[in-house]
Amino acid sequence: MNVAHATPDIMQANNAPACSSCHTQGKFTKAEGQAGLAAYLAAQTPTCLPPQVLQGNVCVTPPPPTCIAPQVLQGGVCVTPPPPTCIAPQVLQGDVCVTPAPTSCSYVDDLDDEHGQELDDDRDHDGNDEQDDDSEKAKKAKIIPTLSAPDHVSVHAGETLTLAVTAFDCASRPLVIIAKHLPAGAVLENTVDPQLHMNKGVITWTPDAGSRAQTLEIELKVVADDGTGKPAASDEQGVVINVLPATPAQPLAQNGPVKSNTVVGAGYRSKSQKLTVAGQLLWNRSSNKGDRLAFIKNQTAVISDAASGVQLGTAAIKRNGKWKTAITIDADSAPCSVDVAVGGVRATQPVKGVNCQN
Repeated sequence: MNVAHATPDIMQANNAPACSSCHTQGKFTKAEGQAGLAAYLAAQTPTCLPPQVLQGNVCVTPPPPTCIAPQVLQGGVCVTPPPPTCIAPQVLQGDVCVTPAPTSCSYVDDLDDEHGQELDDDRDHDGNDEQDDDSEKAKKAKIIPTLSAPDHVSVHAGETLTLAVTAFDCASRPLVIIAKHLPAGAVLENTVDPQLHMNKGVITWTPDAGSRAQTLEIELKVVADDGTGKPAASDEQGVVINVLPATPAQPLAQNGPVKSNTVVGAGYRSKSQKLTVAGQLLWNRSSNKGDRLAFIKNQTAVISDAASGVQLGTAAIKRNGKWKTAITIDADSAPCSVDVAVGGVRATQPVKGVNCQN
């Protein structure tokens, strides 16, 4: 090592036990020593397997990153979750699926006075007969608000259900949406949708990941306060919630052309034993035609039984993002709900026409 101008300090600093550690050819020249030292040090550097990284010549596992809302941690990476998938006729408003309320008005004949006695519409105060006219009838009619909500919704255990309903009132009175039989932990928030200009109620609920498959039913109604002490309420409307078994965690689609995947229809006909499922992809604005064509060339819509996870079939995706398929399946095997996954973006939809026992 002296010939190569090495010193004990160099050997000690690099943990080289002998001159031959660097001078592998036995020439003991400076060039050989420098090259040999680099090779020796490289051989001492450990090879780290992801997710570990080299720190101070030691493989360590870095702590998970801290994600800033709305991002969430998926596979050790902060990602922005895709917007929720809306089931027609629901539409996406402010990252929440809502059902637009009808704009027609409902009336209930109010033929009783404040004492509960029937009013005589055939005679005026002088006892003379008179014909009913539309204006008089309108004065005696109570305008009731209307509520729009889906009949069925589905959610996997451990995932969050966001159910939005809308309400409308021809008399433009203050509205409050009321819910009965909400499951434990469910929250109802009354608000006004700034885009629809309608009252909206948003129910959020996350069934425990260990929850068993079950069917729940909640009751919803909207109440209008006319300021006279006689609030008007819509009929109660039931919404069935199908709680499906938990599914294995799936990575969210990242930097792909798909923004959302919506199941627009899922129905079963027992006579033909056909399960028909159709949907629509919404593309990210940042994607181009080439990105989308490459995606649909390599991807299909994968339809599975939402309860068992068994794959039922696939559907090709058209250039406009639409997909549809008809799957032959016997009535005993027809699913109550289906999961449809496209490029990691999954949607869940109850199936119409299937007699599911609670």
